[in-house]
Amino acid sequence: MQTAPTLTLYTYTTAANLGEARWNDRDRADQFFEDVESAKRDLLEVRDEIAEDDETGPTAICLERIETIPMTELNAAGKMDKEIASVLNAEGFLAAQNCAFKGDNVWLLRRRWGIPTVKINGTSPNPFRWPDGTYSVQGAAAALGITPQTIFKYLGRGLIQGRQLVKGQPWQIELTEDQIDILRARAQRNRRSRKQAS
Repeated sequence: MQTAPTLTLYTYTTAANLGEARWNDRDRADQFFEDVESAKRDLLEVRDEIAEDDETGPTAICLERIETIPMTELNAAGKMDKEIASVLNAEGFLAAQNCAFKGDNVWLLRRRWGIPTVKINGTSPNPFRWPDGTYSVQGAAAALGITPQTIFKYLGRGLIQGRQLVKGQPWQIELTEDQIDILRARAQRNRRSRKQAS
């Protein structure tokens, strides 16, 4: 049985004094991911950094393991990469080089570990109709006899109503039979007028 990959988060503390902030970076720690195929467990391992404190001389920077979070829990919350990054930052976690998490960091981890983003139907292609009866962009385009790009124009103009869980998620477009008939007729009129103009 394969276990879900986990995200291990680290924070920097000095061995001399946890409250001491008067040290200078010497070298940035090398960061690397463990072999994804063999472990898929730790987010990163960071080698010890050497810092020099003005008063006490060289002081090793220790890595303190804060928390291990199953990556599937991050997906289960239905959050996108930027939202996950902001949650990690709000909780005080730091990314590899003692900087804040960004959506790109989370995206890289997903890609590296082969973890899909949160999506209504997982990794499979969008169906023409969602289980709740709404249409995907491709399904609405097929139902109306227009291109998917025109569906996006209709959404922007408010001719049709749709929703996304968050930006970047597939559209769920609500269409009634009356709307389908009206918008099909509109598309046919537009096609005829273009033919007559040319």
